[in-house]
Amino acid sequence: MISYYNNNEIRKLIKDNEFLDPFEVSLHLKNHDGGIRKYVSQQILSRNKARKKIPEWFTNEEIIFPPPISVEQASSSIAARYKAKLIRRGTVLDLTGGMGVDTYFFSQEAQEVWYVEKDPDLVKIADLNFKKLGCSNINTVCQDSKIFLESWSGLVDCIYIDPSRRSGRKKVFKLEDSEPNILDLIDVFHEKAEKTIIKAAPYLDIKYALRTISRLSEVHVLAIENECKEILFVLSNSPCSTQIITVNIAGTIVQEYKKIFNEDEETICEFGIEGKFLYDPNVAIRKAGLFNSICSEYKLKKIAVNSHLYINNNLIDNFPGRIFEIIEICTFNILIKKYKFKSGNIAIRNFPASVKEIREKTGIQEGGDLYIFGTTDSHRNMIFIIGRKIYI
Repeated sequence: MISYYNNNEIRKLIKDNEFLDPFEVSLHLKNHDGGIRKYVSQQILSRNKARKKIPEWFTNEEIIFPPPISVEQASSSIAARYKAKLIRRGTVLDLTGGMGVDTYFFSQEAQEVWYVEKDPDLVKIADLNFKKLGCSNINTVCQDSKIFLESWSGLVDCIYIDPSRRSGRKKVFKLEDSEPNILDLIDVFHEKAEKTIIKAAPYLDIKYALRTISRLSEVHVLAIENECKEILFVLSNSPCSTQIITVNIAGTIVQEYKKIFNEDEETICEFGIEGKFLYDPNVAIRKAGLFNSICSEYKLKKIAVNSHLYINNNLIDNFPGRIFEIIEICTFNILIKKYKFKSGNIAIRNFPASVKEIREKTGIQEGGDLYIFGTTDSHRNMIFIIGRKIYI
């Protein structure tokens, strides 16, 4: 792959065909060597996957991309930039370098970064890209991360690790089942670094991690455009309470909410469905389980214990989620008989029917400016809340 990199003719083929289907491009290049066809097609496919995910690299024609699977597994530039702000200036060990996106953004904040990756092809590609990006403070190492870490002498400012969460073709759901086994390395992390950042998948049970990781100072739940992307566990060598930080980045809007762990469980909510405005917490809040905290802090009424929607009469402009002006609250029968919506955005929270089933029964097509929430109130009545969005 590297051998084709500096060939201007091949680079032009990629540029001229980057918006076309890679398979069709391969057919059009039938007069070229098979290795060239494969390389051009792979670069086009990988670049297309990086177009929105890592736009800074996509627009740089000198960047060489690894196979598509590595691009899929890489952090987005938004997520990587967020993580880079969590480290202090100093030395950072990125123990699972992969494509190198996180390493690159770390290098913008730290004085020195070590990129560690056991796949020699990924190391060659990353090393080349770092040079093209002008990163003079990155050291690349081709080695197993556990061996590298155990052989490191001295104390570094930060360790970052994004363990593999697959065993063969299956996903694993516990930190001890990852590769490397994170729980086996906790003591080593504390010995080698002032701070350790562990990236986990959005599906990981946060309460399980809180029970199993020692000296956990922060849990970051990161969402982008209201889709949960990463959970980050920050370990500290100093005794401290665990703070849960939820962040939803939507364009230029950043919703952040912080709470000390355990406070949420001690908060009591008031229930009710009377009010002018409906509040729907963002996905980071929902993943973190901070349902009671926001109810108390923003002086809201919760619709029901498990419904996770909130109501009040006042407009709160800094609420970490969406806000809707309520038009009406009604039953399923009234929704069908009284309202003849051609279109609407339907969502469910603690409701027995699916969105598909609701659309089939009501004939409401997707779209428009109306929002319809199917939920269950504190008296176990199934209700629909109809409203218009007034805040993201």
